[in-house]
Amino acid sequence: MISCCILPQAFIDNDAHPSLPNANSSWFWSNYEILSDTSTANAYSPQIAIDSDNNIHVVWYDNTPDLLSSGGDSDIFYISYNSEIETWSPLELVSSESTDTSLHPVIAVDTNDDIHIAWTDWSDYLGADTDRDVFYKKKNAGGSWTITSVISTDSTLTIHEELTIYVDNNDNLYIAWSDPTDILGADGDNDIFLKFYNDTASSWSSTTLISTESSAYAYKPQIVANSLSGDVHFVWYDYTDILGADTDGDIFYRRWNVYTSTLSDLNLLNSFSDLNSYNPKIALDQNDDIHVIWADYADYLDSGINQDLFYKKLYTSSDSWGLTEVVSSESRHSTEHPDIVVDKNGFVFVAWYDATEYSGAGTDFDIFFKFRDPSINQWSITEVVSVESNDLSHQPELEVDSFGFVSCVWIEQEDLDSSGTDPDICYRKFAGTPSIPILSPIIPNPSSIGNVSLEWSEILSAEEYAVYRDTSYIWSISGREPLSITTDVSFTDTLNETGFYYYAILANNEYGTSAISNVEYVEIAEETKTGLFTSLSLSEILIMAGVVLGLQIIVSVITYSLTKGSSSKRKK
Repeated sequence: MISCCILPQAFIDNDAHPSLPNANSSWFWSNYEILSDTSTANAYSPQIAIDSDNNIHVVWYDNTPDLLSSGGDSDIFYISYNSEIETWSPLELVSSESTDTSLHPVIAVDTNDDIHIAWTDWSDYLGADTDRDVFYKKKNAGGSWTITSVISTDSTLTIHEELTIYVDNNDNLYIAWSDPTDILGADGDNDIFLKFYNDTASSWSSTTLISTESSAYAYKPQIVANSLSGDVHFVWYDYTDILGADTDGDIFYRRWNVYTSTLSDLNLLNSFSDLNSYNPKIALDQNDDIHVIWADYADYLDSGINQDLFYKKLYTSSDSWGLTEVVSSESRHSTEHPDIVVDKNGFVFVAWYDATEYSGAGTDFDIFFKFRDPSINQWSITEVVSVESNDLSHQPELEVDSFGFVSCVWIEQEDLDSSGTDPDICYRKFAGTPSIPILSPIIPNPSSIGNVSLEWSEILSAEEYAVYRDTSYIWSISGREPLSITTDVSFTDTLNETGFYYYAILANNEYGTSAISNVEYVEIAEETKTGLFTSLSLSEILIMAGVVLGLQIIVSVITYSLTKGSSSKRKK
C-alpha cells in the first residue's frame, strides 16, 4: 500500500484533551494510507471490521474496468491488514460470480475470525432475476471463499441499495435490508426485513418483517444483537406518520427476539424533531446498552438550523432511554453519514463528514471525529481526520480493536500520493501510548520470605507490562532492566532475603511506553507473626507473662491457705 510521507498529526496535548481514552497518554492520528492504489476509476462505500487478532478487514465496491478480471461492471473488493507482520494483503475480488453491477458491501467478523460479506447485486444469479438482490459470501479464517448465496429469496422487486450485517457472540449472522416487495403484509412501500443464520442449526431463517406499522418508506436499517437475551436491536428512518412523527423522516427503534419471534413496541427516538432525520447508526457496549446516532435538521438544544448529529443511549437494565445529546456542537454546516463504535471501556467514538471550516479543514467536506468519555458523560472536542485533503472526503466508517485503537476508512477525492482525483479508499488510525497503570498495595505487609504477589489495573491499550523492583524507592526506570515482562495484570515475585523492596509497573505497546506507575513497597521479615500475639513486642509479651505468672502464684497461695485452714478445723 502507498502511505504518505507527511508526519502524523501532532500528538494530542492532554491538557487540551483531558478526557482521552487513556488519560495519561499521547494519542495521535497515524499516517494516512491509500488502500485502493490499484484502482483507476471510482472506489466507493468502504466498510471495515477487525478480528480477534486485531487484523483489519476492509471491503468496498469499485468500477475500475476489469480489475482482477472482474469485467466492466462494478464489483466488490476486499483487502486485509496483518497486525503481526504489519502489511496489507493483495486485493481480492469478492463478487466473482456476479455478472452485473455489485454495490454497497457490508462486512462482519465472527468469533472464529471468519469474514462475512453481503452486498446488493443486479445479477440474475441462482434465480435472483435482474432486480437488485442481497448476495452473501464468507471467507474462512484459513483463507478460502465460499460460493455466493442469494439471501433475499422472497424479494421480487429492487431492494434499496444499503443493507446491514451483524454477527453475535454465538456466531449467529443477521442481515437486514429495505425492500418494496409486498410480502408478509408489507404493502408496496419500502419496509425493513431480516434474515438470520442459526450457527447451531447451520440454516437460514425465513424472512421476517420488522417495520410492521410502517405505511410509508422505511430505509437504512442498522442492527446489533445480544447473544444472551436473543434480542436483535433495530434502528432505521421512516416517513410514516406514527407516534406523532408526522410525514417527515424520523428515527425508529425496536427489538426482535430470536427465541420467541416477537417484536417489541415501536420507539420514536427524535420526538423533538419536526424536520427530516436520516442515517441512523447503532452500537452495542460491554453492558449490552445501546448507543444510537443520527443526522437531524431540527434546531434542538441550540444546534442551529443546519443538519446536526444527535445521540441517545438505551440502558437495557432499566429499558429506558437517556437524554438526547448534540454531538456536532462545533459544526456550522450540515453533517452527513455518521458512524459510531464503542470500546471495552465504554468510550463512544463518532465520525462524520462536514463542510464546516474548522481547525484548518477549509470549506471542502472533511472527516470529523470525536468521542464520549463515560466517566464524565461528556464529548471531546472535534478532531479533523482528513487534514491533508483539500477536496471531497466523505463516508467515514469506524471500527475499534481490542486495544481501544480506532480505525477509520473513508472515500477520498484528493490526489493524495498520486492516487488521482477519482474517489479512493483512505485509511488511518487513532492510537497512542498506554496510560499509567495503578499498582495495588502489597498484602500482607510485612510479609515473610517467599512469594510476594503484585496486582495492577488493566490498561486497554497495553500489549504487555514491565515489572521493576529495587531495594530503594524507584524514582526512574532509566538504565534499569525489568524484573519481568508479562501480558497479565499480576506477577508473583520470590524473595529470599529480609529487607524493604520497592515495585513499579510500566505499560507498553507498539507506540511506546507509559509513564511509571505509583511505587509500592513490602517489608520482608524472617518470620511472619501470626495468631494472638502478632502485634505485640517482646517486652510486652514478657510483661504479660509476668502478670500471668504472678496471678498463678497468688492463686496457689490462696488455695494453699484455704486448704490448710480447712484441715486444721477437722483436727479440732
